[in-house]
Amino acid sequence: ATLIERKAKNPFKAKQYVCESFQRKACWSNKEKRLYIDSLLGKMALTTMVIVDIRKCLSYSKNIGDKPSIKYYSDLLSKDYEYISVDGQNRVNAIVSFILNEYTVHTQELIDSADNIHPPLENVYFKDMLPQMRSEILNNRFVNVTFITDKVYQDLSTIFQRLQCGLPLVEQEKRNGMFTPIAKWSRSISNKYSDMFGMILDDKSIMRMGDRELASKI
Repeated sequence: ATLIERKAKNPFKAKQYVCESFQRKACWSNKEKRLYIDSLLGKMALTTMVIVDIRKCLSYSKNIGDKPSIKYYSDLLSKDYEYISVDGQNRVNAIVSFILNEYTVHTQELIDSADNIHPPLENVYFKDMLPQMRSEILNNRFVNVTFITDKVYQDLSTIFQRLQCGLPLVEQEKRNGMFTPIAKWSRSISNKYSDMFGMILDDKSIMRMGDRELASKI
């Protein structure tokens, strides 16, 4: 969390390099940024960011004599970069742009570390929040960060690719995760009539909850 705290307090410190050879561009809209900040304030921002510690990876590369990595990491340090973003660029961008007052947020009721209750806020910039609330956000809201300290440059693309290899949720899988009567009902119907759905849908569709989607349309 140290990296995020530093970037939040002064976004121009702890320079973070985004390697275009494997990283995608920051692509979140303000809508996605607001949702992430809401999760952060509610202590539900649980996804881990993956960051390369350039100095430690340089030291590791020197120890094993990997010349391409020594050159790569040394060049970045000479440009004052301290970290390389492997996974989490959009989340860091959301935090920094929020602190820089580039968009407003809607907040839930927030209880700070001194048990003070801050009421919900609508359409508010960070700068317009009460000082106690700004302090709470900067000092008592954390994100999980995994630091890579012992990998050569050539490993970074492989790590990035493997982090992205999971299947994103389809719409029905998102709906299934909601605590709604229809979600519960569709699970019940699809389980009860699984043989029938098995004759209508193929295995791949059922695996991605096509049976529950069909049940919800009945």
